[in-house]
Amino acid sequence: MAGFLSTDTVTSIRSTFDVLHATFARDITVYKTNKKEVTISTDSKYNPIYGRNNAGRRVTQETVVSSTFQARIYYVKSEEDEITDAQDKVYLPIGSVKIIVDQSAYEYIREATNVTFDSNKFSIAAHANPYGFTANQFFVFYLTPLDEN
Repeated sequence: MAGFLSTDTVTSIRSTFDVLHATFARDITVYKTNKKEVTISTDSKYNPIYGRNNAGRRVTQETVVSSTFQARIYYVKSEEDEITDAQDKVYLPIGSVKIIVDQSAYEYIREATNVTFDSNKFSIAAHANPYGFTANQFFVFYLTPLDEN
């Protein structure tokens, strides 16, 4: 934004947005699933590389990893808010939320499966949109509730 805002002004604006985020952000827990294929052999003559002697089997093992981040949380009114990234309008189900996170949370959440806060579990409904006044300082995710009974 050369010409309108000085470097000091841009730095001040970014700092103000950081303070706003820190003031109103709450903890969210983000879950990622790491899948690994493991070969289990019950026979010492089994060769896992070439698959000889069918005494072994391949098993996909999933581990769930979680981390906690700060996010500003906004509950969506489904009759007013919609995802308009796509060509068609997508209306969100009742109970959906919009979260705004910083760069480090974005890097983790974009590979995540679920998000939990306020004792509720959500799935990620859309890819993140960059958000910020002078740069892509924050990212917006839309989450839909998961019914876990």
